[in-house]
Amino acid sequence: MSKTFAWFVYVLTAAFFACFFLWPIGTTLGGAFFDADGKFTFVFVTEVFRNRIYLEGLGNSLLLAIGSTALAFAIALPLAFVADRYEFPQRSCSLRPSWCR
Repeated sequence: MSKTFAWFVYVLTAAFFACFFLWPIGTTLGGAFFDADGKFTFVFVTEVFRNRIYLEGLGNSLLLAIGSTALAFAIALPLAFVADRYEFPQRSCSLRPSWCR
């Protein structure tokens, strides 16, 4: 791969990342901290913590995040242990392709 093509792929990936990840986050944060006149304010943020429905949504999101992380950890830890401790057919081929001839 040429260096020019590598830089082109890098710039294209960075632009994609900026368009579909950074721009929406920036827009959301701008809407949370700036009013219609463009002045900086905490009114919208404090309203989230005053409204019971929003607080319940934040609590549910937190519990869902903790639960899904714990479940993923409970599934991944034993699988990682088994994958590390035991030999499987063709495992050495993926680590050292020169042996698989």
